[in-house]
Parts: sequence; C-alpha cells; structure tokens
Amino acid sequence: MGGEIAEEGRASPLLHLDLHNFEEPGNRGSRYVLTSPRSLEACARQGVLPVQLVHKPLRKFLSEHPAASQVGAMRLYEEAEKQRRRNLRRCQQERQKLLREGEKEEEAVALPTTPVPGASCNSTFTDEDPDCFKREIQKSEEWLRGPSSFTHWGEVPDQGDSNSKEEPLGSGGGRPIAARKSWSSGDVNLRGSAAARRKALLLARGIEREAPLPAKDRKIAALMLVRHQEERERQERGLRPAWEELKQDKSTDRDGGGRKTRPPSEKSKAQREKRNREHLVQEKENADKRNQPPEKKIGQALRARLLEERRRIQLGDEYDRIRHLKQQVDKQLRAEETAKRAVLEGKLQRSKGAYELLIEEKNKELKERAVRESEQMTKAKMRAGMQEQQQRKRKELLLQRTNQKIQQARECVFKHIQEKAERVREFNAQKERAHSLLKQRVDEEEEYHRRGMEQFIKMKSKKSDQILKEKETSLEESRKIARASFYMRDRVREQINSRPFNQMVLEAQLNASLIK
Repeated sequence: MGGEIAEEGRASPLLHLDLHNFEEPGNRGSRYVLTSPRSLEACARQGVLPVQLVHKPLRKFLSEHPAASQVGAMRLYEEAEKQRRRNLRRCQQERQKLLREGEKEEEAVALPTTPVPGASCNSTFTDEDPDCFKREIQKSEEWLRGPSSFTHWGEVPDQGDSNSKEEPLGSGGGRPIAARKSWSSGDVNLRGSAAARRKALLLARGIEREAPLPAKDRKIAALMLVRHQEERERQERGLRPAWEELKQDKSTDRDGGGRKTRPPSEKSKAQREKRNREHLVQEKENADKRNQPPEKKIGQALRARLLEERRRIQLGDEYDRIRHLKQQVDKQLRAEETAKRAVLEGKLQRSKGAYELLIEEKNKELKERAVRESEQMTKAKMRAGMQEQQQRKRKELLLQRTNQKIQQARECVFKHIQEKAERVREFNAQKERAHSLLKQRVDEEEEYHRRGMEQFIKMKSKKSDQILKEKETSLEESRKIARASFYMRDRVREQINSRPFNQMVLEAQLNASLIK
C-alpha cells in the first residue's frame, strides 16, 4: 500500500485518495473523492460510484427528504449509512484483491519473454529501473483513462472533455536511470491481438518519421494499446446483457404501464445492477467517443437520448423506492404505536386490578380499625367512669381536708393578730419612753454646747484683739526703720550726687506715702 501511494504520488500532482484515507479530515476539502486507480477500478467492478461512498451529514439528508417524518427519516438515514458502509467494505476487499493480482502480474512481467518483431535491440531503454518502468506504465494508464478516472464530489465528470487533457507519450523520459538490469521491448507481455501489435508498430513508425522515439515510449504505447483493447472487449462483453436487459425494461414499461413494488432488498439489488449497467454503458460511450469517426454522431445522439431516458427511469425508480420505504416506515411506526398502545392498555388493566386490590385491602383495614377503635372507645369510657368516681371521692376528701385547714388557719391568724397587737402596744410604750429620754439628753447636750461656744467666742475675740495690737506695733516699727534707712540713703546720695528734679519728685512721693 505504501509503495502504491509513493508511485501514484509521483505520477499525479493530485492528492492520493484511496478507499482508506478519503474520509480523513484533511482530505474532505478535495475536489475528488478518489484518485487511486486501483480504488476506482474496485468501485467499478462492484458497480458503486465513488460519490456513493461519501458520508452524508444528517442535516443534508433531512433537507433532501422533507416529506418524511423525523422518525422515518432517521430510519432511512440509518439504512443508507449501513448500505454505504457495506459498499465501502466490499470495495476495500476488491481493492485488496486487485493489489494481489497486480503483484502477480508484476512477477509475471519481471520474467523475460520473446521480443516483439520490429523492436530494435540497441534502443535507449536499456539499464532501466523496474520501479521506474512500473511508474511510467501507471502514469500512461492514467493518461489513457483521462478525466474518467477521477470522480468529482457529488457529480459525474463531463465526458466531453476527455480528449482535452491528453499529454504526449513518454513524458517521464527525463528521469534519472539506475543501472541495475538490461530491459528490452520484449519484456512487455503483449497479451492482445495481432491487430493491437500492428497498430502499436505503425504508431511508432509514424512518430519516428518526425523524431526518433525511444524504445521505452514504444513499449509504453504498446502496453497501453493492449490494455485498452482488453478493456474494450471486457466492456462490450458486459454491455451486451445490459443493453438487452435495458431494452426489456423499456418494453415492459411501455406494455405494462406501471411497475410492481418489490421488496426493499430486491429493489436495492436491482438499483445496484442498474447503476452498474449505466456505469458500463457510460464507459463504453467514453471509449466510443475517443475512437469513433465523426460520421457516428447520430448514434451518439441516440445513445444520449437513451441515457436521458434511462436517467428518467432511474429517477422514477428512485422515487418509487423512497415512497415504498416511506410506506414501510409508516407501517412499521403504526405497528409500533399499536404494540405500544396494547402494552399500555395491558399495563393500565394491571394497574387497575392492583388499584382495586389496594382499595379492598384499605377498606378492610379501615373496617378492622373502626372495630378496634369502637372497642377501645368502650374500654376508654369504662375507664373514664371509674376514674371519674375515684376523682369525685378524692375531691370530697380533699374538700374536707381543705375546710379543716381553713378553720385551723383562721384560728391561727386570729391568735397571731392578737399577739401582734399586744407586741405593738408594748413596743410603742417602750418607744415613747426611749423618745422622752432621748429628748432630755439632746436638750442637755445642746445647752452644754451653747455654753462652750460662748466661752470659745469670748476667748477668740480677746485673742484677735491682742493680735491686732501686736500687728500695729510691728508695722509702726517697720515704718520707722524704713524711714530711717531712707533718710540715710538719701543723705548719702546727696553727698554723692546732686539732686535732680526727678529724684526730688520721688522723694516727695515717698515721704507722702510714709506719712500716710
């Protein structure tokens, strides 16, 4: 698988998209679904278009089926997804088978065979690497198939442009050559007819008239012509029953005027076979377009009309199939709803029976509880009557005891009041005697205090008079001393200084103050 990826990656500038990596996130934005030749051939053998292997989102599927309900559309989507996975699995298995067949063919090609007549032994294709030779063959096959080997996402390629992208043979002749083994044009196993060999030789001679052609290019051209011849024969063999069956279908459509509904499995099988036939017819038309002369345009127009009619029939069959699937889904949904309704009714009946049993049990419990409560009420009444009699007796005894206690309390209170009145009278008498004694004592103390205060005032007045006299004598003495000192200072000052007017004023003021 890795070798195939490397070889096809060198042969084509496009992404290598096969049945194992076309669903990867990095390859979803590609213009093509598949680019691997073996993957495309596997899909063609299984009658599956590459666009049918693409995963379709649920939102897009729902938008394509607006008439179906949500549940029905989900079921249709699941069936379509299962069918897509089955087709993908079958195509992957077919691709593995093709890989094994290719390995066997490479081993057969590696063995030397008899040389083709007319091939020069001293050509420039000696000392060629086998891997490089295989790459050139695959590249030439892709060139021969043209745009039909690549299928665009969501559409069938236009067959009218099949001749617009042709490249000259031998485009890879400028690659480096590894000196391993000598190869000649006889190494190619030309399994075709003698006409294919003659055509290859004539083509090579016609090109050599203008420029020398390498043996490698002659070998590639011969192999391509042989492969093309085999492919045409295989397509013609497969198209004969397809044309006959298509004619029968058209005749039955004209005669019957209607189609019988088939089971979903037979319908899907018929649709798959019809798509396979259409694919084979399309391949044959592509091959005829490349090889037919201009005078066969009328036949091509007729085939185009047949193709349009076949597409119309296919659309009608697809509509019938979808309608039949929708009817089946609706029928199944109705059956499921009926079954669910029956289950719900059974559950409802069981729940009703259980509810009735529960009600009966509850009623029985209520009755038993009522009987028990009535018995308990009678017992409670009896106990209440007995308790009431006992309480009445206890109350009578308590009333007698209370009356006795009240009488005793009254007697005690009367005695207590009498005793208290006697004590109060005695206390008042004692209080009056104490009050009279206290009043007498207070009067005596007040008299004594008054006499003491009078004596104290007299002594204090005498003492204050004496202090005033002493103070006056001391003041007089101090004044005399001050006047003497002043006179002394004044005389000294007179002797020392002359008497200014200011000093005379001060002395007069001082004398006046001393006199006062």
